[in-house]
Amino acid sequence: MSRSTITIFFIGILLLIYGYLCRFLSIYFFWDSKHFGWIMIFTGIMGFFIDQKKARTAKKENVFFARCGIAIIILLFAAVGSAVLSLKTSATYANAVELIKIDGEIKNEVGDVKGFGWFLTGPEIMKTLYNSTGSSSFIVTVRGNKGHKDVKVSLHNGAPASWAVASIDPIHY
Repeated sequence: MSRSTITIFFIGILLLIYGYLCRFLSIYFFWDSKHFGWIMIFTGIMGFFIDQKKARTAKKENVFFARCGIAIIILLFAAVGSAVLSLKTSATYANAVELIKIDGEIKNEVGDVKGFGWFLTGPEIMKTLYNSTGSSSFIVTVRGNKGHKDVKVSLHNGAPASWAVASIDPIHY
């Protein structure tokens, strides 16, 4: 593995650790480092596959699995990125943001809402991209004048393309 790949992977791990420590120790500087850490870890894994492809090409060995690894990570970045962008520009997200701003429990914890995190996360975020029916959720970081908080926004969809906010719950670490 190349030195740059190891460095990217190591920085990703450090950012990930710091991001979780921010949440547990209520450190409100660079709260989004957790998300950047995951991005760097996957970039480091893709760098590993690129290094493997180079090494195998030089030895004239099969590079199929290295190419598959690179393709899977690129497709993963594209799918998650498009889901997040699609959701962040939707009326559902705008409605959730307005509900978060007036929620009493969140106001008690973070104070007046100053902004929201750059990233949306959650295991069900892809469902909203494909207009599935049923329930889904995502997690957004809320920044306030007293602190930051991750908030889980639960959604429900009874008909195509009509996601509605079902509940907003602060996540307690």
